[in-house]
Amino acid sequence: YPTAGAVDHPDALETTFPSWNMPYSHPDPFQQIANTIVNFCCPPNSQHLTQIHEIRDYVSASNVKHFLEQFTNFQGHFPIIHMSTFRITEAYSGLLLAMICVGAVYSDRITAGQVRDLMEQAKVALERDSRVFSTISWDSAGGSNFGGDILGRHKSEIEEIQAMFLLHVLFTWHG
Repeated sequence: YPTAGAVDHPDALETTFPSWNMPYSHPDPFQQIANTIVNFCCPPNSQHLTQIHEIRDYVSASNVKHFLEQFTNFQGHFPIIHMSTFRITEAYSGLLLAMICVGAVYSDRITAGQVRDLMEQAKVALERDSRVFSTISWDSAGGSNFGGDILGRHKSEIEEIQAMFLLHVLFTWHG
């Protein structure tokens, strides 16, 4: 697993950083991811204009690229993402946001307080969007046996679980 440190070195080769399996035909995948993350955190009918501006500042296309590069520092020590099969443009938005939050901790582009704000917004968005989270919450509130559902059979559910896990680790470590 590569680390972001190799990317920052002036003599680093492009191959030291994962390509995230991006299709070459896509003009600017990081801008697409940034837009997707903003919409994930602040749905189109959201009334929180301040929150929307903060999220846009935190997850600009250049920050998304930088934070994902920084995520490889964590990934190198605790590999939760199978890099050779991970498709960044097809991944669950909550997982990308969790990866961005982890990478932001390693970055000098935003302060620790701003990272925590981003983490809080990510937590709210993930809890609102995740089917796995709502199923587990329903069960803990008195439902039985996850409503008969078997969790983790689908790629999207695995990515939701990975996102929740990453945020849980991040809140324990940096929260």
